[in-house]
Amino acid sequence: ALSAPDFQGASEEFLRALEHHRKGLFPESLNECLKCFESTLKIIAHKHSWPYKQTDTASRLIQLCIDRGLVSSASQQQLSSIRTLLESGIPTLRNKRSGHGQGIAKNDVPEHIAKYALNMTASTVIFLVESSHRL
Repeated sequence: ALSAPDFQGASEEFLRALEHHRKGLFPESLNECLKCFESTLKIIAHKHSWPYKQTDTASRLIQLCIDRGLVSSASQQQLSSIRTLLESGIPTLRNKRSGHGQGIAKNDVPEHIAKYALNMTASTVIFLVESSHRL
């Protein structure tokens, strides 16, 4: 899904996520997963000339893509469910596990969480890119 030249940045971020995972650098892997996800959304927005800012968060980018019909909806409930799934997946994992300072307690990222994030990122990116081709 990321082999097209337009998606080179997102592809590099996903490959870095894989490399970090292989090296056991799980927080770094989560960070790259979110970067890949956000980059994919920004690239799709750019390709379709949808207005967005480089500084937009995943939540704003998801809303933009939903508003522009990237994800078709048979009903409002389904649309709501898809939005919840996208927002609560990769961004939340990264934010809760590796995106902010640890504070007093060390915040470990177990391997299975990092692996789940990698798989979720891959599936989500494929879904988004293929949805974009259908517009």
